Amino acid sequence: MRELSEEEWIRKNLKRLIEIKSISGEERDAVSFVIDLCKELGFDKSFIDEVNNGICIKGGESFSVLMAPHIDTVPGYYDVKEIEDKIIGRGAVDAKGPLISMLLASSREYERAGINFVALVDEEGKNTGSKNLINKGNQYDYIIVGEPSNISDYVIEYRGYAFIDMECRAKPSHSSFPNSASAYEIFHNIYYTLKKIFIGEKYENPSITLTKICGGEYYNVMPTNVRAILDTRFPYPYSIKDIIKLINDVIKTNDCSYNIISSCEPVKVQPSNSIARSIARAISKAGMKPRPVRKFGSSDMNILVNIAKRGIIAYGPGDSKFAHTNYEEISVKDVFVSSKVIENAINALSKS
Repeated sequence: MRELSEEEWIRKNLKRLIEIKSISGEERDAVSFVIDLCKELGFDKSFIDEVNNGICIKGGESFSVLMAPHIDTVPGYYDVKEIEDKIIGRGAVDAKGPLISMLLASSREYERAGINFVALVDEEGKNTGSKNLINKGNQYDYIIVGEPSNISDYVIEYRGYAFIDMECRAKPSHSSFPNSASAYEIFHNIYYTLKKIFIGEKYENPSITLTKICGGEYYNVMPTNVRAILDTRFPYPYSIKDIIKLINDVIKTNDCSYNIISSCEPVKVQPSNSIARSIARAISKAGMKPRPVRKFGSSDMNILVNIAKRGIIAYGPGDSKFAHTNYEEISVKDVFVSSKVIENAINALSKS
């Protein structure tokens, strides 16, 4: 990096990282690339753990900071492009832009902080990467989760989720003379009853969305079996137990069953926690107005809050409205500014 300015380094390596496909479960090549960058940047230790997280460590021992961006993306690769200051491609916003910003910030020198940078896998799936940190019993004083928040905002709240695999059954019937409801009709009634309960237009209300459905046996036979995947989201103070009760109350009189594929509780932290205050002050120092925000989705912050001893927030460059779309684009300048905000926040913690 000595031959490049930091912004040139960002442009070069962010583009290369986005070009490496890394959908959930297939992150190994992208993680290896990040490990090579860590070695180039002079981290004390760099390695890939048993679930393919990329881990890079450096610094002191007075207090620990976990930098936790994720490296996986949803499916849907498309050609990476550069247009003026912007880089366009799958994962540019969610969350390879935040990852490069955090990696650069992590590589800088700090007086007292021990930096643990982890490129987490499977955030878009079952949070395998962050759950592995939990299972290993790791604890950190402060955690910054790398997610797109816009460079002047920081996230203090995410909704929880439960992915539901539901199956409905019915008796066979000829489609020309149906004598009972089909499995699809049974599911349809349940789903739209739940939609009336899970009114998710406002943040405060839980939501439910059908993301996958399959069923039917033959073109002139009423469906006897339908399976569907439902994505439920819910804010604090709802819990997974509350969501299960709402679903059970609806399906108890129908021939349907379900199981939870994956889930996590919602997370909410106070904007007065120490890492949030440090980020807010660093944003102000960069000439912007800091703003705590809450997100309709979820992130590894929902998991990692359990191992943050003194504070946790999510922060990073990029507009989250572009996440999971074919229009992901991120500004190289924003990635750089975000890295400086994180650097200044950690330096402030060193002096506190």
